[in-house]
Amino acid sequence: MVKAVGIMWKGGRRVGARPPALGGLLLLLAVTLTGEVLGQATSDLARVGGRVLEHGSSRPLADAAVSLSMLAPDTSITWAQLSGSSGEFLFPSVRPGRYRLAAELLGYTELVDTLEVGPASETELILPLSVDPVPLDPVVVMVRQIPSGPLRGFDRRSRTMRGTFMTRADIEEANPHVFTDLLRTLPGVRLVPTRTYGYALYFRGGCVPDLWMDGVRIGSTVDIDSFLRPVDLEALEIYRGPELPGEFGNNLCGAIVAWTRRGDPSPERRSIVRQLILAAGFVVVIVLFRSF
Repeated sequence: MVKAVGIMWKGGRRVGARPPALGGLLLLLAVTLTGEVLGQATSDLARVGGRVLEHGSSRPLADAAVSLSMLAPDTSITWAQLSGSSGEFLFPSVRPGRYRLAAELLGYTELVDTLEVGPASETELILPLSVDPVPLDPVVVMVRQIPSGPLRGFDRRSRTMRGTFMTRADIEEANPHVFTDLLRTLPGVRLVPTRTYGYALYFRGGCVPDLWMDGVRIGSTVDIDSFLRPVDLEALEIYRGPELPGEFGNNLCGAIVAWTRRGDPSPERRSIVRQLILAAGFVVVIVLFRSF
Protein backbone atom coordinates (compact mmCIF):
# COMPACT_ATOMS: atom_id res chain seq x y z
CA MET A 1 0.00 0.00 0.00
CA VAL A 2 1.41 3.38 -1.00
CA LYS A 3 1.70 5.75 1.99
CA ALA A 4 0.58 9.41 1.39
CA VAL A 5 3.08 12.23 2.04
CA GLY A 6 1.78 15.61 3.51
CA ILE A 7 3.08 18.85 2.00
CA MET A 8 2.36 22.48 3.30
CA TRP A 9 3.08 25.68 1.40
CA LYS A 10 3.09 29.21 3.09
CA GLY A 11 3.88 32.53 1.48
CA GLY A 12 5.25 30.83 -1.56
CA ARG A 13 7.68 28.87 0.58
CA ARG A 14 7.63 25.14 1.22
CA VAL A 15 7.01 24.17 4.82
CA GLY A 16 7.45 20.67 6.16
CA ALA A 17 8.71 17.50 4.46
CA ARG A 18 10.22 17.62 0.99
CA PRO A 19 7.96 15.91 -1.54
CA PRO A 20 9.45 12.77 -3.12
CA ALA A 21 10.47 12.78 -6.75
CA LEU A 22 7.75 11.58 -9.14
CA GLY A 23 9.95 8.77 -10.51
CA GLY A 24 10.60 7.35 -7.04
CA LEU A 25 6.90 7.45 -6.22
CA LEU A 26 5.97 5.50 -9.35
CA LEU A 27 8.68 2.94 -8.68
CA LEU A 28 7.46 2.41 -5.14
CA LEU A 29 3.90 2.01 -6.40
CA ALA A 30 4.95 -0.51 -9.05
CA VAL A 31 6.95 -2.64 -6.60
CA THR A 32 4.09 -2.68 -4.10
CA LEU A 33 1.44 -3.61 -6.64
CA THR A 34 3.65 -6.30 -8.20
CA GLY A 35 4.21 -7.89 -4.82
CA GLU A 36 0.49 -7.97 -4.16
CA VAL A 37 -0.27 -9.51 -7.57
CA LEU A 38 2.44 -12.15 -7.23
CA GLY A 39 1.29 -12.96 -3.75
CA GLN A 40 -2.24 -13.41 -4.98
CA ALA A 41 -1.07 -15.59 -7.95
CA THR A 42 1.12 -17.77 -5.73
CA SER A 43 -1.72 -18.38 -3.34
CA ASP A 44 -3.87 -19.69 -6.23
CA LEU A 45 -1.36 -22.34 -7.38
CA ALA A 46 -2.48 -25.94 -6.98
CA ARG A 47 -0.76 -29.30 -6.41
CA VAL A 48 -1.49 -32.20 -8.75
CA GLY A 49 0.08 -35.60 -8.04
CA GLY A 50 -0.65 -39.28 -7.91
CA ARG A 51 0.59 -42.67 -9.11
CA VAL A 52 0.68 -44.61 -12.37
CA LEU A 53 -0.40 -48.24 -11.93
CA GLU A 54 -0.93 -51.24 -14.16
CA HIS A 55 -4.62 -51.83 -14.71
CA GLY A 56 -5.82 -55.04 -13.10
CA SER A 57 -2.73 -55.80 -11.02
CA SER A 58 -2.17 -52.31 -9.50
CA ARG A 59 1.55 -52.80 -10.03
CA PRO A 60 3.44 -49.47 -9.91
CA LEU A 61 4.76 -48.38 -13.31
CA ALA A 62 8.04 -46.47 -13.36
CA ASP A 63 9.22 -44.17 -16.18
CA ALA A 64 5.72 -43.46 -17.47
CA ALA A 65 5.49 -40.05 -19.17
CA VAL A 66 2.82 -37.94 -17.38
CA SER A 67 1.89 -34.52 -18.76
CA LEU A 68 -0.56 -31.66 -18.08
CA SER A 69 -1.27 -29.29 -20.97
CA MET A 70 -3.46 -26.22 -20.38
CA LEU A 71 -6.42 -26.05 -22.76
CA ALA A 72 -6.92 -22.29 -22.54
CA PRO A 73 -6.71 -20.48 -25.91
CA ASP A 74 -3.38 -18.88 -26.83
CA THR A 75 -1.66 -20.81 -24.05
CA SER A 76 1.11 -23.37 -24.40
CA ILE A 77 1.71 -24.19 -20.75
CA THR A 78 2.68 -27.84 -20.23
CA TRP A 79 4.03 -29.70 -17.22
CA ALA A 80 5.62 -33.11 -17.82
CA GLN A 81 7.70 -35.66 -15.92
CA LEU A 82 8.44 -39.38 -15.66
CA SER A 83 6.91 -41.41 -12.87
CA GLY A 84 9.24 -42.64 -10.13
CA SER A 85 10.08 -46.18 -9.05
CA SER A 86 6.76 -46.45 -7.17
CA GLY A 87 4.82 -44.90 -10.05
CA GLU A 88 4.58 -41.53 -8.26
CA PHE A 89 4.52 -38.11 -9.90
CA LEU A 90 3.92 -34.55 -8.61
CA PHE A 91 3.34 -31.12 -10.15
CA PRO A 92 3.62 -28.79 -7.12
CA SER A 93 2.75 -25.43 -8.73
CA VAL A 94 -0.06 -25.70 -11.28
CA ARG A 95 -2.09 -22.67 -12.35
CA PRO A 96 -5.86 -23.08 -12.03
CA GLY A 97 -7.60 -24.05 -15.26
CA ARG A 98 -8.63 -26.87 -17.55
CA TYR A 99 -5.95 -29.31 -18.66
CA ARG A 100 -5.36 -32.25 -20.96
CA LEU A 101 -3.98 -35.08 -18.83
CA ALA A 102 -1.94 -37.83 -20.52
CA ALA A 103 0.09 -40.82 -19.35
CA GLU A 104 1.94 -43.21 -21.63
CA LEU A 105 4.46 -46.03 -21.35
CA LEU A 106 5.81 -48.41 -23.96
CA GLY A 107 3.77 -51.62 -23.93
CA TYR A 108 0.66 -49.95 -22.49
CA THR A 109 -2.36 -48.13 -23.92
CA GLU A 110 -2.03 -44.37 -23.59
CA LEU A 111 -4.40 -42.77 -21.06
CA VAL A 112 -5.87 -39.38 -22.07
CA ASP A 113 -8.43 -37.34 -20.12
CA THR A 114 -9.31 -33.77 -19.09
CA LEU A 115 -8.76 -32.34 -15.62
CA GLU A 116 -10.16 -29.22 -13.94
CA VAL A 117 -7.69 -27.71 -11.52
CA GLY A 118 -9.13 -25.30 -8.97
CA PRO A 119 -7.24 -22.48 -7.22
CA ALA A 120 -5.17 -23.54 -4.20
CA SER A 121 -6.38 -27.14 -4.54
CA GLU A 122 -4.65 -30.48 -4.00
CA THR A 123 -5.50 -33.28 -6.41
CA GLU A 124 -4.45 -36.92 -6.02
CA LEU A 125 -4.83 -39.10 -9.12
CA ILE A 126 -4.59 -42.81 -9.85
CA LEU A 127 -3.73 -43.38 -13.52
CA PRO A 128 -4.34 -47.01 -14.57
CA LEU A 129 -2.64 -48.11 -17.81
CA SER A 130 -3.83 -51.22 -19.64
CA VAL A 131 -1.34 -53.64 -21.16
CA ASP A 132 -1.17 -53.18 -24.91
CA PRO A 133 1.00 -55.53 -27.03
CA VAL A 134 3.44 -53.55 -29.15
CA PRO A 135 3.40 -54.61 -32.83
CA LEU A 136 6.95 -55.21 -34.02
CA ASP A 137 8.40 -55.95 -37.42
CA PRO A 138 8.74 -59.69 -38.08
CA VAL A 139 12.07 -61.18 -37.10
CA VAL A 140 13.75 -62.93 -39.99
CA VAL A 141 15.98 -65.77 -38.86
CA MET A 142 18.50 -67.08 -41.35
CA VAL A 143 19.80 -70.51 -40.39
CA ARG A 144 23.01 -71.69 -41.93
CA GLN A 145 23.33 -75.44 -41.72
CA ILE A 146 26.61 -76.54 -40.15
CA PRO A 147 27.93 -79.55 -42.04
CA SER A 148 28.56 -82.69 -40.06
CA GLY A 149 31.41 -85.18 -40.19
CA PRO A 150 34.34 -84.41 -42.50
CA LEU A 151 32.43 -81.58 -44.20
CA ARG A 152 32.62 -79.69 -40.90
CA GLY A 153 36.21 -78.88 -41.80
CA PHE A 154 35.25 -77.27 -45.11
CA ASP A 155 35.13 -73.73 -43.68
CA ARG A 156 38.42 -74.22 -41.87
CA ARG A 157 40.15 -75.53 -44.96
CA SER A 158 38.76 -72.75 -47.13
CA ARG A 159 40.35 -70.20 -44.78
CA THR A 160 43.69 -71.86 -44.15
CA MET A 161 44.43 -74.11 -47.14
CA ARG A 162 45.45 -73.33 -50.67
CA GLY A 163 43.10 -74.62 -53.33
CA THR A 164 39.80 -73.78 -54.97
CA PHE A 165 36.62 -73.91 -52.90
CA MET A 166 33.01 -73.73 -54.07
CA THR A 167 29.94 -73.53 -51.85
CA ARG A 168 26.40 -74.41 -52.89
CA ALA A 169 25.79 -70.72 -53.67
CA ASP A 170 28.85 -70.64 -55.95
CA ILE A 171 27.68 -73.77 -57.75
CA GLU A 172 24.19 -72.36 -58.32
CA GLU A 173 25.63 -69.06 -59.57
CA ALA A 174 27.77 -70.91 -62.13
CA ASN A 175 24.66 -72.75 -63.36
CA PRO A 176 26.61 -75.72 -64.81
CA HIS A 177 25.02 -78.21 -67.19
CA VAL A 178 27.40 -81.02 -66.19
CA PHE A 179 29.94 -81.36 -63.40
CA THR A 180 32.99 -80.59 -65.52
CA ASP A 181 31.48 -77.20 -66.44
CA LEU A 182 32.54 -76.10 -62.96
CA LEU A 183 36.19 -76.78 -63.77
CA ARG A 184 36.59 -75.48 -67.31
CA THR A 185 37.93 -72.07 -66.34
CA LEU A 186 40.28 -73.23 -63.58
CA PRO A 187 44.01 -72.86 -64.39
CA GLY A 188 45.89 -76.13 -64.86
CA VAL A 189 42.75 -78.17 -65.62
CA ARG A 190 42.36 -79.98 -68.94
CA LEU A 191 39.21 -81.76 -70.14
CA VAL A 192 39.46 -84.38 -72.87
CA PRO A 193 36.26 -85.74 -74.47
CA THR A 194 35.82 -89.48 -74.09
CA ARG A 195 34.06 -91.96 -76.37
CA THR A 196 31.32 -92.23 -73.78
CA TYR A 197 29.34 -89.52 -72.07
CA GLY A 198 31.47 -86.71 -70.65
CA TYR A 199 35.16 -85.93 -70.31
CA ALA A 200 38.35 -87.27 -68.85
CA LEU A 201 39.80 -84.75 -66.40
CA TYR A 202 43.54 -84.08 -66.12
CA PHE A 203 45.64 -81.60 -64.21
CA ARG A 204 48.77 -79.84 -65.45
CA GLY A 205 51.29 -82.31 -66.84
CA GLY A 206 48.59 -84.83 -67.85
CA CYS A 207 48.29 -86.39 -64.39
CA VAL A 208 45.00 -87.76 -63.06
CA PRO A 209 43.76 -86.45 -59.65
CA ASP A 210 41.95 -88.57 -57.09
CA LEU A 211 38.22 -88.21 -56.57
CA TRP A 212 36.81 -88.05 -53.04
CA MET A 213 33.07 -88.09 -52.36
CA ASP A 214 31.60 -87.38 -48.91
CA GLY A 215 34.90 -88.23 -47.25
CA VAL A 216 35.40 -91.49 -49.17
CA ARG A 217 38.15 -91.95 -51.78
CA ILE A 218 36.41 -93.18 -54.94
CA GLY A 219 39.28 -93.41 -57.40
CA SER A 220 40.05 -91.53 -60.61
CA THR A 221 38.05 -88.81 -62.31
CA VAL A 222 37.51 -90.57 -65.64
CA ASP A 223 33.95 -89.94 -66.97
CA ILE A 224 33.10 -88.02 -63.80
CA ASP A 225 30.07 -86.45 -65.54
CA SER A 226 28.40 -89.86 -65.82
CA PHE A 227 27.86 -90.25 -62.08
CA LEU A 228 28.34 -86.83 -60.42
CA ARG A 229 25.69 -84.18 -61.13
CA PRO A 230 25.92 -80.50 -60.13
CA VAL A 231 22.44 -80.60 -58.61
CA ASP A 232 23.69 -83.15 -56.05
CA LEU A 233 26.62 -81.04 -54.85
CA GLU A 234 26.77 -79.17 -51.54
CA ALA A 235 30.41 -78.09 -51.78
CA LEU A 236 33.53 -78.71 -53.81
CA GLU A 237 37.27 -78.57 -53.11
CA ILE A 238 39.95 -78.74 -55.82
CA TYR A 239 43.59 -79.26 -54.86
CA ARG A 240 46.45 -79.32 -57.38
CA GLY A 241 49.84 -80.87 -56.57
CA PRO A 242 51.32 -79.61 -53.27
CA GLU A 243 48.04 -77.91 -52.29
CA LEU A 244 46.59 -81.29 -51.26
CA PRO A 245 46.12 -81.64 -47.44
CA GLY A 246 47.16 -84.93 -45.91
CA GLU A 247 43.61 -85.87 -44.95
CA PHE A 248 42.85 -86.45 -48.65
CA GLY A 249 45.70 -88.84 -49.45
CA ASN A 250 49.09 -88.31 -51.01
CA ASN A 251 48.42 -88.19 -54.75
CA LEU A 252 51.08 -85.81 -56.05
CA CYS A 253 48.72 -84.77 -58.84
CA GLY A 254 46.05 -83.53 -56.44
CA ALA A 255 42.40 -84.33 -55.76
CA ILE A 256 38.83 -83.27 -56.32
CA VAL A 257 36.79 -83.44 -53.10
CA ALA A 258 33.02 -83.42 -53.66
CA TRP A 259 30.46 -83.07 -50.90
CA THR A 260 26.96 -84.11 -51.86
CA ARG A 261 23.73 -82.69 -50.48
CA ARG A 262 23.12 -85.96 -48.68
CA GLY A 263 25.61 -84.80 -46.05
CA ASP A 264 28.05 -87.10 -44.30
CA PRO A 265 26.90 -90.69 -44.87
CA SER A 266 26.94 -93.38 -42.25
CA PRO A 267 29.39 -96.33 -42.68
CA GLU A 268 26.58 -98.38 -44.21
CA ARG A 269 25.71 -95.60 -46.61
CA ARG A 270 29.35 -95.11 -47.50
CA SER A 271 29.50 -98.76 -48.48
CA ILE A 272 26.44 -98.32 -50.71
CA VAL A 273 27.93 -95.22 -52.33
CA ARG A 274 31.20 -97.04 -52.94
CA GLN A 275 29.34 -99.97 -54.53
CA LEU A 276 27.34 -97.65 -56.79
CA ILE A 277 30.48 -95.85 -57.94
CA LEU A 278 32.28 -99.12 -58.57
CA ALA A 279 29.30 -100.37 -60.53
CA ALA A 280 29.30 -97.18 -62.60
CA GLY A 281 33.01 -97.61 -63.24
CA PHE A 282 32.45 -101.21 -64.26
CA VAL A 283 29.80 -100.09 -66.76
CA VAL A 284 32.20 -97.49 -68.17
CA VAL A 285 34.89 -100.16 -68.62
CA ILE A 286 32.46 -102.42 -70.48
CA VAL A 287 31.39 -99.57 -72.76
CA LEU A 288 35.01 -98.68 -73.48
CA PHE A 289 35.85 -102.33 -74.16
CA ARG A 290 32.97 -102.68 -76.63
CA SER A 291 33.93 -99.46 -78.40
CA PHE A 292 37.34 -100.87 -79.42
